[in-house]
Amino acid sequence: MVDFKVISTKPKYAVRIGKVLSKSPAASGFSTALVYRPDLPEEQKHGSIYFVIDIGSASPLAPDIAYNLIDIIKEEYYRDLALGPAQSFEAALKAANEEFAAIAKEGEKDWIGKTNVTIAVLSGDKLMAVHRGTNELHLWRNGKMMHLSADMYVPGETPRPEETLSNIIEGDLMVGDKIIASTAELLYYFSIDKIKRIIENYPPAEAARELASQLEKDGDVSKTNVIIAEFTVPEMITEDEGIPEDNWIGTTSSDYGRKFAPSHQDNGGNYWGGKTDAEASPTKSEPPADLAASIDAKTNDMAQEIEFTDDDPVAMVSPRRSPLGRLSFPKINVDYNQLGHNLTQITNKARLATKSPQFKKTGNVLMRYLKYAWLVVVAVVDLIFTTTSYWVDQIKKQKNGNRILLISVAVLAVVLVFSTITLANNNTAKISKKTAMDSLDSAIQNRDAAKAALIYEDKAKASELLASAYALAEAATKHDATKILQDIGTQLDEISLVKRYANPRILVDFNTLANQLETSGTKTGAKVTINNFFAVGDDIYSYDTEYNKVYKYNYSKNEAGIINSLVSNEKKIKLASAADNSIVVYTTPPSVYALELADNRMSAANLDTGIWNNAVDLIAYTSKLYFLDPDNNQIWKYQRTADGYTKIAPFFEDNSTISLAGATDFAIDGDMYLLANGVVNKYTLGQKVSFQLQGTPEHTGILGNIKDIYASLDTNGLFVLDADNSRVIAFTKDGNYRKQYVFS
Repeated sequence: MVDFKVISTKPKYAVRIGKVLSKSPAASGFSTALVYRPDLPEEQKHGSIYFVIDIGSASPLAPDIAYNLIDIIKEEYYRDLALGPAQSFEAALKAANEEFAAIAKEGEKDWIGKTNVTIAVLSGDKLMAVHRGTNELHLWRNGKMMHLSADMYVPGETPRPEETLSNIIEGDLMVGDKIIASTAELLYYFSIDKIKRIIENYPPAEAARELASQLEKDGDVSKTNVIIAEFTVPEMITEDEGIPEDNWIGTTSSDYGRKFAPSHQDNGGNYWGGKTDAEASPTKSEPPADLAASIDAKTNDMAQEIEFTDDDPVAMVSPRRSPLGRLSFPKINVDYNQLGHNLTQITNKARLATKSPQFKKTGNVLMRYLKYAWLVVVAVVDLIFTTTSYWVDQIKKQKNGNRILLISVAVLAVVLVFSTITLANNNTAKISKKTAMDSLDSAIQNRDAAKAALIYEDKAKASELLASAYALAEAATKHDATKILQDIGTQLDEISLVKRYANPRILVDFNTLANQLETSGTKTGAKVTINNFFAVGDDIYSYDTEYNKVYKYNYSKNEAGIINSLVSNEKKIKLASAADNSIVVYTTPPSVYALELADNRMSAANLDTGIWNNAVDLIAYTSKLYFLDPDNNQIWKYQRTADGYTKIAPFFEDNSTISLAGATDFAIDGDMYLLANGVVNKYTLGQKVSFQLQGTPEHTGILGNIKDIYASLDTNGLFVLDADNSRVIAFTKDGNYRKQYVFS
């Protein structure tokens, strides 16, 4: 239960209503929004009821279930007016839940978990509401939006039928509050901030029209139904606000409104919503005649107030302009008396012109002002021209006047060009910022729409919306979009199964074993060199190609140590791979050893020497050994037997059609994956098949240079190491993206 307590300001109230309705023939289920106001005064004191219902079931009984619910709530709420509104509301909800249980008992259960209901009662200054499912219920108060239905929906919830209407919201209202009840689809198209701006700038009816207008442009609206109710006082309500207008989105079928009308015809007219335009739209009335007369009278009074009266007109005299002459510099003699005389003369001409009979004959007040404004403009232009001419005349009279005048013009031209460039740059910056702000606004809207899509468990739609939101937010990063970008990125990570590890702890540092290398007879200043590592059970193993050492990290003891050494002056460890309870070690010159983990004993393996002298990778998979040999364009394999291994055999029966040039790594999980020149190819039963790594989320960046790949019977796909982006990405066996781990 959500409770918000505000002191009531007035005992008498009224409610303004705005409604948006939509229904696409292609959409399954049933959705509507209705307002019920009783006619009887004693019932009116009990309050009015508001319904927003969205049943996502394709059952043909969905409309009947919805309107049956409406009828039961209405009948039970007004049945016993001796009860208080809260008691009546609880009785109505109890009756509705019993009806839901009866419907389920009869075998009609497809609606369970798909019924989204918001029912609100406004009685006096009290709000009582019940909420179930994905619908949205918000309260606007003093410039802030309160999400009343927050945390009331759990994706995948399937409540017991007798508990369908159990999430109660109660609170006190104050004059000016606005309640917005809607289906969740509204947030596909509008962010909460945008809805807030619309209801702040418009009364409910106009806000509903604005929402409908913008939704109409989208063209893909199916089940967006909205009720906007403003809690106010009767003095604020005009006569034409009695019946709310149904703002239908798209082309509405007349059958839709008539087929599913409430069953009780005696009060059918009190239901506002869910009907066609012809049934719901009120007839517009003409303005009263006395109002028009009042407007005319006020217009005449205004005309009389500003009427100009004065003496005879004065002839318009052209201003005197001095003849152009030569100027001397540097001394400039300015005749301020002449300038003042010119200014006074022009001002007087404009003032006297307004007193002329021709000007008075202009009956229209607006035209008089326009003429007056025109005369003022002419006077100002004339003044500027006269003053400029006077200054030019004075300059040219001075010594080197023409040169000074030319320099002055050049300076003015430079200033003009510089000013124009500055204004253009400022304007470009403003346009850029406006574009960025528009992008940010769209990003916020798409982000909120993605949240709504997740409520509907539509991950594909949510991912599409978030990817668009991320791109838009990136375009606005220079204008305070960093926070929203991070928010969208977090949501994208959740949908795309991206796990990020910032500053991951070091599990083991084999460099701590360097001092043991020195004591074992190696040169001073020894440094551990790790070429690869692998896990066997909970322990981690690695090998040192420089010192012929095999290292082990015991996870349970949190200890690292040297478990064996290949004692040889001729052979060097090159590769190793984990097998069952052992590690297979490959050396140069080519030899193979087996390190038994039970006693850390190393012994040479009895293998056919073959021609894998230059193997670049080794895998022990089930009972086989595989050697990647690019030089011979082949992968060699051995089968383990009781006495050792079988003779060497090629993996590719015909390697003339393939190329292993540039191959550096391979992996096996039943199929063979080969990494060559940064590209992963797949082979099944020795034959190359179509394969491509795809679907990596855009916001995490394109796939970089792959350094390593891994697969096994347990991975159910392929893991790749994208070192350029410090991440490991998991793909399915078909190459489709699954998830990723990012390190920073």
